[in-house]
Amino acid sequence: MKVFRPSSVQTQSPIGQSRDMSPLHVLLQAVTTVLYPLSVLKTNQQTAPSAQTTAQTVSIIWRTKGLPGFYRGYTTVVFGMIPSRLVRIVLIKTLYCITGSSLLYYNRYRYDTV
Repeated sequence: MKVFRPSSVQTQSPIGQSRDMSPLHVLLQAVTTVLYPLSVLKTNQQTAPSAQTTAQTVSIIWRTKGLPGFYRGYTTVVFGMIPSRLVRIVLIKTLYCITGSSLLYYNRYRYDTV
């Protein structure tokens, strides 16, 4: 006979395990890397002395600075993300300590065999 019971109390936070959060951070970094050139294009169009189309802006950046021109300032953005990620991790771990459960995981219940 199966009985619906809460699972046993975990001794370690599931969020504290690096394998749970690593894919998320890798995905966020990949998205940032792919979309960053769009931010550079927008900034260059806003600071151009005269109105330019997107194609003109891409052409100017490519001719003057090459591929690295599309990633100018990228390291600043990456290092700026580190504090926000640390705050997020500390907040999640603090909430876990206060509530005793992870708010991100909903599979706290399992079926036990009696």
